[in-house]
Amino acid sequence: MRWWVPGCALVVLYVATTIPFFLDVREIPRSNACGMTFSAPIYKTLTFQTQEASMRHTYVKYTLARLFLQDDTAHRRKRQDDRQLTGAPLLFVPGHLGSYKQARSLGQHLHELDTATYDIFLVDFNEEATGITGRFVLDQGFFLNEAIKEILAMYTRQDAGDDTLPRPTSLVVVGHSMGGLVARTALTLLNYQPHSITTIVTLSTPHVAPPFNLDSTMADVYATVNKHRGVSINASDDAVVLVSLAGGFKDFVVHSSLAALSPSKTSTWSFSALTSQLPKVKISMDHLSILWCHQFMRTLSKALAALVDPDLHQVIPSASKRAAVLQSELLGPDSDPSEHYRHVAVGYAPSEVADHSVKSFPLPLYIFRTQYLMPFPLLALVALAMLITEIEAWQDNDKLAQLSFLRLLSPIGHWSALYHHASDHFKDALWKPVAVLVVALGAMHAADATYPAWIVLLCYLYLLGFLHLVAFVLSWIRLPLSFSRSVARFGFSMKSYAAIAIIVVAGAHGAWRFNVDPTRELALLVLAALAVHVYVVLSLFVLPTKSSALYHRTLFAFYFGVSSCWIGDIVYFVDVVRFPRVLDFSFVLHVFSVLLLLAPGLAHVAIARRYGVRMPTNSSTLVSPGDCTECFVEDGGVGAIFVQAETPATKHMRGGVTLGPTFRVVACDCGLRNIPHREYCAFCRRTCSSCGGGEVARQQANQFREYMNGAQETVMAHQGVPGLLWLILIVGFTFVATAPHALIYVAAVVGAVCALYHVGLRSPIDVEAFDGAVVRTSKTVEQPMMEEVSAKS
Repeated sequence: MRWWVPGCALVVLYVATTIPFFLDVREIPRSNACGMTFSAPIYKTLTFQTQEASMRHTYVKYTLARLFLQDDTAHRRKRQDDRQLTGAPLLFVPGHLGSYKQARSLGQHLHELDTATYDIFLVDFNEEATGITGRFVLDQGFFLNEAIKEILAMYTRQDAGDDTLPRPTSLVVVGHSMGGLVARTALTLLNYQPHSITTIVTLSTPHVAPPFNLDSTMADVYATVNKHRGVSINASDDAVVLVSLAGGFKDFVVHSSLAALSPSKTSTWSFSALTSQLPKVKISMDHLSILWCHQFMRTLSKALAALVDPDLHQVIPSASKRAAVLQSELLGPDSDPSEHYRHVAVGYAPSEVADHSVKSFPLPLYIFRTQYLMPFPLLALVALAMLITEIEAWQDNDKLAQLSFLRLLSPIGHWSALYHHASDHFKDALWKPVAVLVVALGAMHAADATYPAWIVLLCYLYLLGFLHLVAFVLSWIRLPLSFSRSVARFGFSMKSYAAIAIIVVAGAHGAWRFNVDPTRELALLVLAALAVHVYVVLSLFVLPTKSSALYHRTLFAFYFGVSSCWIGDIVYFVDVVRFPRVLDFSFVLHVFSVLLLLAPGLAHVAIARRYGVRMPTNSSTLVSPGDCTECFVEDGGVGAIFVQAETPATKHMRGGVTLGPTFRVVACDCGLRNIPHREYCAFCRRTCSSCGGGEVARQQANQFREYMNGAQETVMAHQGVPGLLWLILIVGFTFVATAPHALIYVAAVVGAVCALYHVGLRSPIDVEAFDGAVVRTSKTVEQPMMEEVSAKS
C-alpha cells in the first residue's frame, strides 16, 4: 500500500463528517419556536467601595446596578425616595462576554405578575471573557459577595414602612452560562457571608467541566467548587438550593451534558433539567435565547415568584420547601428528577433530534460539540511523536532521507519508531520493554477514565485527516518569502525579539497613555515574552530557511498545539495592563512561573533556527569530488590531475587567445600526512555541498567518528535523548488526559531537553552557522556516522 493511501482515507473521513456538521450548525439554530419578550428597562448604577485593598481593581472593572421597568410603580416611588425596596432581593449574574442588560426579559416577566415579588439587582462584569481564565471567575466571585453585602445592607438602612416585616438576610441568584459558576465560586471564597445566598438558578451553565479546559486556574476553580458541593450536600435545611436548566440540542455553545447535576445524594437540594422537558415550555433553545424565550421566562418567573412568602415578602427559609416548590413549578408535581438528569447527561432528549433534520452522524456530532478543544493537545502529542521519530532517523542517516511530513503523519510513521526504539535498545533486558508497556497501558487507562478511549481515537483520526488536508493544500502553496541573508540575519536574531518586546511595551504606553505601575510593567513583560513566542512559532512556518523544512514544520505543529494553553494568561495579563493589581507575592510568583515555562520553548525554537537537526536537503546520492561540476578548483598539488574545463569567467579572445580558467582539478596528491594544514592545496581545503569536499572534510569526519566511538557517555546520551522524549510523551499523555492544561509543563520539559541536546550534543562538524541560517555539512563517509556510533556502543 502506498504511503498516501491512508492519508487520503483520513481526509475523506474528516471531510465526510465535517461538512454535515457545519450544515447542522447553520441550519438547526435557525428554527426557533420561542416567542419574543418585549421590555422597556431602566438601569440605575449603585456605587460602593470595598475594604479589601488587594481586590480594589474589581471595583474599577465591575459595577452593581438595579433594574426598573418604565411603568414600574416602585420606580415612580424611587423618584421620591432612592432607597425604597419593596420585595425580596434577586441578583442576576451574566456569563462569558455577557451583559447585565440580558436580565431585562426576566425582569419584565416578574414585573407582569400581580404582586411585586422581587427587587432585581444586576452585576455588570464589563462583558469580560469569564470562560477563558479562572482568575476572572475568582475576581467576579469576590465582587459578587461584596455586592450581596451591599444589597442586604440597603434593606437594613432604609426606613421601614412596616417595622414588623423582617429584613432580608439572603437573596436568590440567577446566573447565565459562566455566571452560574461565578455564583457557586462565591460560596467558596473567604469574603462570603454565610447564608447570604439561599437559591442559585443557573441557565446553560457548565457545571461538570469548563468548555475551555486549557487554563490551569479554571481547573483549580472547578476542583474547589465541586469539592465544596460534596461537603455541603449533607448540610442542614438552610442549605443552598441549586437548579440547573439547559437549552438542550440547539445549544451549540455549551453542550447541555455539561449542565448535569448528579442526583445521587443531592436530589433534595438540587436538580437539573432540559427546557424541552419542562411541561410548560417543551422547547429546545440556543445559548442566548434561553434568556429571552417568552415561554421559558414566563415559567421561570412564576417558579421564582412561588419562592416568596406573600405575607412576609421574603424567600422561604427552608431549603427542602424551596426545592420542592421549584421542582413542582418547573418539572411538574409528580416529576422524577433522576429521569430529567438522564436527559441532561446525554445533552438532549430524543424528541429534540426528531424535530430537526440532522445531517450529521450521532457520534461525530457529539464529538464535534463536546471535544472541540481536544485536537490541540492531540496535535502537540502527535507532533512530539513525529519529532522523536525525526531525531532517531537523524541518528541513522539513511532512514531520514526517506521521511517527509506527510509520511510522518501516518500513524505507522510516527508510532512505529517507539516499537523499534524499545526493541533495538531493550533487546538485552526484557524487563525494560515490559516496563514501557506497563507505563503506556497506565497512560491509556488514565485517559479512558476521563475520556472514553473511542472518543480519543476518533478525535485522533479526525485530527490526522485535518492535518493531511492542510499539508496537501500547503504543499501546493509557495512561501511568500525566499531565503536571503538579510532576512535570516534579522529575522532569526535577538534584535528581532527585542524589537517585538519594545513594540508591545512602548505601544501599550503610547496608544493608551498608561501610567507606570509595577504590576502593569510586569504584565507587559509577560505579554512581550508571549508575543516573541508567537513570532518565533510562526517564523517556523513563514520565514524562510536553508535547512530542511521537515524539522521546522514538526516544531511548528508541536508549539502551535501548546500555544492554545497560553490564551488564558494572555487575556488575564491584558486585563492587568488595563486594570493594575496590587503587587504581592502571588502575582510575582505567577509572572515568574509563566516566564519560566515559556523560556525552554523559546530557547528550543531559537536554537533550532540557528543549528537545526542535520538533515539532507534531498535524497540524491553524493557525487565524488572528481566528478563534481558544482565546484571549480584550478590549482592542485604536485600529483594533481587536471581536466579541461571552463567557467563563466573564461573568455575566448581573437586569435585563439583564452583568458581565465581552462582546467580544473579532479584528483590531488599533496602529501597531507607530511605538510601542515595551512599548506593544503585549494582542492583539499574546500568543502562542497554537492560532493562533500576534499580530504580535509573526510579527515574531520573521521576524527569526529573516532571521538564518538571513544566517548561512550556521549554515545549513550545520544541514544538516551529519544528514549527520554518517549518517556515524556507517555507520562505527559497520562497527565494531559486528565488535565489538558498540563500540556504547557510537558512542552517546557520537551523544550529544555531538545535545547540542551542541540547545544550540548551537537557539533559544528554536523552543521555550519551561516548568517543566522543553517547550511548542511554533507555526508562524507561511506557509513552513517551515528549508525556507526550506535553499533559501537
